[in-house]
Amino acid sequence: MGLLVMVCFCCMEERIVIVDEHNSPIGDEKKSVVHREGIWHRTVHIYYIRKRSGGFDFLVHLRAKNKTHCPNMWDTRFGGHVKSTQSILEAAQDKMREEVGLTMEPSELIEGPVTRSVSHQGTNREFNYIFFYQGTEDTRQLVFEDDEVQEVKWMSDKEIACSIENEPDVWAGSLETFQNVLASARLLC
Repeated sequence: MGLLVMVCFCCMEERIVIVDEHNSPIGDEKKSVVHREGIWHRTVHIYYIRKRSGGFDFLVHLRAKNKTHCPNMWDTRFGGHVKSTQSILEAAQDKMREEVGLTMEPSELIEGPVTRSVSHQGTNREFNYIFFYQGTEDTRQLVFEDDEVQEVKWMSDKEIACSIENEPDVWAGSLETFQNVLASARLLC
């Protein structure tokens, strides 16, 4: 007689680091609960850039159609939540491996500022750890295995700013946020 095994996928939901309003860790919680209740948490944002004369190019990507936040929109950053079992750097490495198939050393990431943001009617409260990665990979060799990225393309900082200003509804971030990131890139990279 066969044994029927049932798996409760709701119990396997990712647990993420939660923090207070000052970014001090207070535990972990399921991601869905964190967003539903508007609990402060940590994320990593990795900007894949290449320096050029007079500015930067950013590797932007079209977010998957099934994403909870900003589906089917262009984004200037890769990244996501910091799992309860990860350090900030481990989360950044993990997200780049998951989203574009890149394995990198922590020394390859340029640490930027930590920003604070509230979005989606106050239910998404984040401390964002910003990183820059100056990649040289041929983008045709990138691998998109986790169904979060539909496509990628290089855009100059000026093209991105112009597009966000003229078509804000197709971008996952604001012009102000992008300008702040660009200012940090100019200082750090």
